[in-house]
Amino acid sequence: MRRIAVIGMTVALAVTTTTGVIAKTDLVRQPTPEAVVAEHIAALNACDVDRLMAQYPDTIAILLPGGVTVEGRDEVRELFEGFCEPFPAGLAGLRFTELSSSAVHKTINAQWKAEACFLAEPYLGADAYETWSGLMAAQVTTFDGAELKINPDWRQDCGVELQFQTTAGPLGLEDIGNVLAHHHYFVELGDATPEDFLGSTPEEVYEALEPWLTEAKALGAGSFIEPTPFGVGRRADIVKYVADEAELPTMMVTGIYREPFVTDDMPGWVYGASVAELADFMRGELSGDPGVGGTGVPAGFIKLSQNDTGMTATEKKILEAACLVAQETDATIASHITSGPAALAVMDALEGFGCSLDRYRFVWIHAQVTARADGATLEGSWGTGHDPGFDYVMAAAERGAYISLDGIGSGFWSDFYGGFELNLGWIEDLVAAGYEDQILIGSDTGWYDPGYPGEEVSWPGSQDYNSILEFADWMAAEGVPSDLIEKLMTGNPFAAYARQ
Repeated sequence: MRRIAVIGMTVALAVTTTTGVIAKTDLVRQPTPEAVVAEHIAALNACDVDRLMAQYPDTIAILLPGGVTVEGRDEVRELFEGFCEPFPAGLAGLRFTELSSSAVHKTINAQWKAEACFLAEPYLGADAYETWSGLMAAQVTTFDGAELKINPDWRQDCGVELQFQTTAGPLGLEDIGNVLAHHHYFVELGDATPEDFLGSTPEEVYEALEPWLTEAKALGAGSFIEPTPFGVGRRADIVKYVADEAELPTMMVTGIYREPFVTDDMPGWVYGASVAELADFMRGELSGDPGVGGTGVPAGFIKLSQNDTGMTATEKKILEAACLVAQETDATIASHITSGPAALAVMDALEGFGCSLDRYRFVWIHAQVTARADGATLEGSWGTGHDPGFDYVMAAAERGAYISLDGIGSGFWSDFYGGFELNLGWIEDLVAAGYEDQILIGSDTGWYDPGYPGEEVSWPGSQDYNSILEFADWMAAEGVPSDLIEKLMTGNPFAAYARQ
């Protein structure tokens, strides 16, 4: 687990490392105290760890806010190597400029500003640099990394090349068209330990779904997000086959559903796995080897779920693993949550694990359930709390979460959650509050469910993939601006789920 540490103009990541020999760097002395500080700033801005370490003797001590002291070349090198990781895992790219300085004997007192494409505004601070014999003997800093104000558009402003990972390969924004952002091809949702999903064949599933997919493409569907995680009868091989046959680029996910739906064909594995082992599973699926379910297709993001009654210990362990992997990959964490207090608690936990929402992306899936609620469910027969459900949704958006309304036009979710006018009202309220870039829409429709023999695509609540496309047309007829509709159907799904 990583923690941000800051060292004046030396901002670094303290990392837990495996044992090994820390590389040594020959010392390079500067002619004056001012030259020591100038070399330090230049080396830091260049993110040249060896050049930085050439200034530090074995007795180096760096004093941080909160009474923290970093001592010795080995520990300082670890800090600098962490710093030189790309943002958001590190702070490479932060540029320091000296604003003023004064000397007291061989100590240089400097005021500076730090700027970067990932900062919303310059950060100002001051350091004292104690030099000795042309080296940096000690530093004292005011730098507090928690005070950095992160630019919410840092990926765009820093020129990060995002790709929409699909069965047809990585796609750019211009390639994805209208995104069916939350629908399913194949799920066995019922038994806590699914039993029938392993007996289905890709061919029979595609034959059943082909009419729905053909119609959706004719209505303008350009790509599909299939967010079925491990635990509910996931068959990535079937999803890939269906997507390939339909010629509909489809994003798959990694991640693990909530208890008790955490088993699939590996009973007990999740319960016995460590955070590191769960992270290895997600990390592998986010790569092309093995990819999701061994298909060779990298997952687009991490999909989880938590119980309304609060996270279980197992769900919290899964969330911690997801945060660890998100820090490494910048993959989005999305979670199916139908309780406002639970959603905010998950966000709190992510912050505690080191996944602050100004650096990492979080999607609250099925936020419509809370939006429709009178308030949070209280214990026993005491009804609901004072605060309306939509207040929780707005609180999550204010903290940076994407708000996903996932029952639009769905017979399964009914008009109570999925009515067009109802959902447009929520969208308009979110837009008026300044959150139009954080809104996602879907219908959560489909799917082939092998748990209903003979009714695999006609089980109660099953439905084709047309409703979200019909909703887009309906919004246009209602006078919703075309740029907002484009954002909801294409721009926002790409911003939420595309990754490096």
